[in-house]
Amino acid sequence: MRRLISSTKTIFIARLQLLADSRLHALIQCIRGPALLYLGLVCLALTPNLAATAEESSDERFVAGLRQRRLFVLAELYCRECLADASLDEVRRAQLTIELSRTWAEFALQQPPADRDAMWQWAGDAIRTFEKQYSDHPRLILVRVQDALNRLSKGELLRQEAEILGTGIDRWSTARTALREAIDRLVALDEEATILLRQRRRSPYQLSEGELLWLQKNIHYQLARAYRNQALSYPVDTTDRIGSLTMSLERLKPLALLPDDHPLIWSCRIDEIACHRLLGNMTEARNRLAAIQSSLPPASVQLRARAERIRLELVTGNRTEALSLLDNGRLLSGDSSAELDLTHVEVYIASWLAAMAESDEPQSLSWQAKAVAMVDMIERTHGAYWTRRAESLLTTAAGDGGHVGNTAVLIRTAQNLYQRKQFDEAVAAFERAAASAGSTGDKGREFELRLAASRILHDQGHSKEALRYFRSLSLANTTDPRAGDTHLWAIINAAKLAKLAKQSETPSLITYHELLSEHLQHWPSSTTSDTVRWWLGRLEEHQADWSEAVDAYIGISAEFDQFPDVVHACGRCWLRLLEQKKRSGVPFDSEARQAVAYHNRVIHGGREAWPERWGPAARASTIWSARIRLRYQSDYAEVEQLLLAALNGVGEQPKEWRIELEMLLVVAKSGQRRYQDASVLLQRLLPAKPQQLIQLAGELQLLSPELDPSDRVRLASLQLEALARIAPVRDQLDPAELSSLGYIEARALANAERFEEALKAYERLAQENPDNADAQIGLAEQLLHAEDVTKLAQARNKWREITSRTRPKSEQWYQAKYSLALAHYKLGDEKRAADIIRLVQAVPPGLESTQWKKKFLELLALCSNP
Repeated sequence: MRRLISSTKTIFIARLQLLADSRLHALIQCIRGPALLYLGLVCLALTPNLAATAEESSDERFVAGLRQRRLFVLAELYCRECLADASLDEVRRAQLTIELSRTWAEFALQQPPADRDAMWQWAGDAIRTFEKQYSDHPRLILVRVQDALNRLSKGELLRQEAEILGTGIDRWSTARTALREAIDRLVALDEEATILLRQRRRSPYQLSEGELLWLQKNIHYQLARAYRNQALSYPVDTTDRIGSLTMSLERLKPLALLPDDHPLIWSCRIDEIACHRLLGNMTEARNRLAAIQSSLPPASVQLRARAERIRLELVTGNRTEALSLLDNGRLLSGDSSAELDLTHVEVYIASWLAAMAESDEPQSLSWQAKAVAMVDMIERTHGAYWTRRAESLLTTAAGDGGHVGNTAVLIRTAQNLYQRKQFDEAVAAFERAAASAGSTGDKGREFELRLAASRILHDQGHSKEALRYFRSLSLANTTDPRAGDTHLWAIINAAKLAKLAKQSETPSLITYHELLSEHLQHWPSSTTSDTVRWWLGRLEEHQADWSEAVDAYIGISAEFDQFPDVVHACGRCWLRLLEQKKRSGVPFDSEARQAVAYHNRVIHGGREAWPERWGPAARASTIWSARIRLRYQSDYAEVEQLLLAALNGVGEQPKEWRIELEMLLVVAKSGQRRYQDASVLLQRLLPAKPQQLIQLAGELQLLSPELDPSDRVRLASLQLEALARIAPVRDQLDPAELSSLGYIEARALANAERFEEALKAYERLAQENPDNADAQIGLAEQLLHAEDVTKLAQARNKWREITSRTRPKSEQWYQAKYSLALAHYKLGDEKRAADIIRLVQAVPPGLESTQWKKKFLELLALCSNP
């Protein structure tokens, strides 16, 4: 790579040596580029004799040549290679740091907005690194000036982009902030230069008095430029705009009096003309233009002056004169000017709009074509920076014109911007093209263009903006066949925003819910409705709104790709809804019937007979229908028929599914009190996983409350038989599985009337889970079975504690009060037991309409007749 750089440098130096005949020509060449960075000229101008300092100036000329050809990576690599040399002298180190920072800044100007920030950062890092390592460097002020110019260039670019991208984020405010930072730094550097001028003694390599005076004039020129850009960031005729332009002129006025051979003179004089034009001082502007022309300046300056003259004619309404000035051509002595080429676009656009105003469509289209061709030429000749400026003019004019021809121009511009990855500009261009298409009644094209803008925002990760674009577009065109799909993209972006949110009850999640409901309201039967119902169901399930989740899920058609998952979700939510209603004492028969009817439809597919082959959805419905019917309808015989039909179905069936069916069949047989049959079937479940056996034991436990004591003992023995098969692999279970196993096993031991074992099991659970109600109640129940007075006293204390921590009049509260009274009775304190029962009777609603009334009254009778 070093050899490549060295060889490249030799070639460039040979070519660029031809330009070293005068500092003025170097200045002119630099002015040809974007109004960007002039500090390279400062260093050149500070060199007393170009020939005597060829080594120092060759770095700048070489790097400038690379930048001119847009070889920014090579330029950056060369600067870093040189700066790595510890023996580098003071002057070259400062120059190379400036060139490195300037390289990144110029590279940033050529990039689309998304890629710039890192380059601006690197440009600033070069400056900050130098300041930190060489805080006493004799030429530190030059490096700091470069930093100010970088900021000025950034602010100028942001201001230009704000002219066409004023929507969305506050681009004008961002541009003004960058420009104010540049102004503040330039003002501080002006003061620093003044302080340095007062110093009488100068260290080696420090700038001389003449060099500092030259630098200060350059700072004043850059301040004038910054004020002019700041003025252009404010609306026309506002106090802020006029004030900033006046301050720019104040800085330029003394500079415009410099001799004709001063490197800054022509830039100052031309900028002075621009300020007068912007302030409406047309006579003054014309006089100063005439003065420049009479001075016979270099060719590049003449071209810049011609550009200002053309703009002056356009502002004053002399379009014919502006056109005649274009006839003088683009080149002079082989030089071209990006500013002049830009005025070609401005004149063509003015002519195009004038033809439109006269309804002369052929002429309008002709001028459009010339404007587009000129933009293409600027792209080939002057690069991305000037192309963006030219295209912004084209885009703005087409968007303001409201003509069918404008739509084509805007589309072309938008597509080019997108291809260059200038995504913000592309969005604005597509929106303007859409407005143009809409104004001519082409609603189909308008929809396509707005959709393109929306997709760009989505692809670039601007989810909030994309959501707004997609939503407004679809709701404004609800009958368009594409509207449903478009609204779906709004939902996708809302989901992304909700996922990024930290809390579940955020505005983003609420918006996501609103969009899902909105979609089903407008497009309930579209191809996207199943997807939206699926998303809505999952959201409601996530929020534990089981009823709403079921309502969403059951509307999804069987043709939906994820329909088996839908069936599982339906079953899951119905089961939780039924559990919730049962715990609350709310009737649930209607929901249970609805759930079974839904799963029957899925299983049978509208036919009476069992399906010949059980597909994924039918298999899922079989499982959930069986669970719901076993738990909440006690349809043990009917469920057995369902499970046997599924097991005897045609075709290969998943092993896991068959095991789950057989587990449920064990429950169905147990529910019919056929414990021996259930035990035989259990032997076939040996391949079952421990988790499946735990689940089976849990399902069996749900049958216990409906059984008499003898049946409950037999059922518990069956549970313990299933759990015994887990013992060899118990250490492979995770903590959650072990905990579940512990509770089921303890309850089974209690139901099997193995009270000592059950007591030990519950003592362990209660100790490990002091805040778990099931563990504490289970322990209290087992203590109450004891004959030992000490354990009975413990039972009494435990039930008293449970009573204090239980909601009054709840099912658990009645159990705790009854058990507390029973504990007192067993301890021989019949009076205290009776008092507890009578107090429960006395406090409304008492024992009426509760299932505990009979048990309380029987215990009260025992207390009255001990």
